Amino acid sequence: MFAGALMENIVWDGLSEKRKNKLTAKIERLSKRTSRINFDKPAHTSIATKLKFTICRFIQKRLYKKNPDYADAAYWHSRGWLGRSRPWKPRSQ
Repeated sequence: MFAGALMENIVWDGLSEKRKNKLTAKIERLSKRTSRINFDKPAHTSIATKLKFTICRFIQKRLYKKNPDYADAAYWHSRGWLGRSRPWKPRSQ
């Protein structure tokens, strides 16, 4: 989000006015962008992410069947992801 803003000096007062103005403008743009985010609304999960999760889930299911003590597969099982639970959906208590 904040790429390409290298400083020529570590101390703010040591920067040129031109560099200070550029950095300040970038920070203000970033601030405006992040202030519009509604954190009450859940994040959107893309179809590509869901597809990758499904592939990984298939692999983890096979690993869990072979060796239930395998750490990764055991973690997936404990989260319920080998069943019907998904990380992008709220967990039912």
